[in-house]
Amino acid sequence: MDKVFETTNIIFQDCILKLRNDCSKIEKEHNKIISEKDNKIADLVKLNDKLISELNEKDKMLLQRDKTIHDYSIQIETLSQQKTEEENSANKVSMYKAQDKVVNELIRDKKLLEEKVKYHENQVKELKDYQAPNVKEIIEEVNEVKTDEVKVNEVKTDEVKTDEVKVNEVKTDEVKTDEVKTDEVKVDEVKTDEVKVDEVKVDDDEVKVNDEDEDEDEDEDNPYIIFEYNGTEYGFDSSVKIEKYYEIDEENNTLGKAVSSLKLVKPKSLDIKEVFILHDKKKKYMLECLEGYIPGKIIGEKKGNDYILNK
Repeated sequence: MDKVFETTNIIFQDCILKLRNDCSKIEKEHNKIISEKDNKIADLVKLNDKLISELNEKDKMLLQRDKTIHDYSIQIETLSQQKTEEENSANKVSMYKAQDKVVNELIRDKKLLEEKVKYHENQVKELKDYQAPNVKEIIEEVNEVKTDEVKVNEVKTDEVKTDEVKVNEVKTDEVKTDEVKTDEVKVDEVKTDEVKVDEVKVDDDEVKVNDEDEDEDEDEDNPYIIFEYNGTEYGFDSSVKIEKYYEIDEENNTLGKAVSSLKLVKPKSLDIKEVFILHDKKKKYMLECLEGYIPGKIIGEKKGNDYILNK
């Protein structure tokens, strides 16, 4: 029995030792795994912190970029406003210069017309002054002839024949003087009428010529072209390259704000020499080019690089 007990004791001790060794090994492996997991968790925490810091920096960069974009948009808007104001002021200055030139020319033409009117009035006065003494002289001669007739009637009967001859001569002279008088009066009237007609004709011609000159000067000095599109009047500056069309500022008699693009092109695919391409919202319309480079009615559309005429 003792031997059995000893053997069992030995076996039991060996089992306990083996269990202790296995438990220690398992514990070591478990501790090793835990330490590896802890290291991985620490690495992940560090990586997470790094990513968070990077995200914060990128957020700051995005905020700074948005701020710079906002600042640039404000600058662009202010610059565009300044540009439009400068264009409007330049247009106003050119319009004022053109109007001032027209006014000066009208004043000059008015002075010339006034001088011509005074000159013709003086001529008429001279003609009237020239006619008056001639008529008076003729009247005096006629009166003298009449007195001579009275004297002839009072002459004695013995001298009747000779006096009759004289009377006949006097009568013939009287008739001649009367004819001369009427002819001179008629000639004077015709002259005065001719002078008046000439004055009227000259004044009319001068007014017409001056009006034509004023129209030509206004056309030459005014570079703005006005055209009608969809029942509304628009305009553009023909002194520079045609790129946009503008509204009409009727109060200041100049061009207003820009509406959209307008170009003068020569399409190779069409038999038309030149057309205007007007951009209205999302479509581009073709307008015929009238004499004087004035946009006319809509004749088609432009889609991409294709020119399509209306049927």
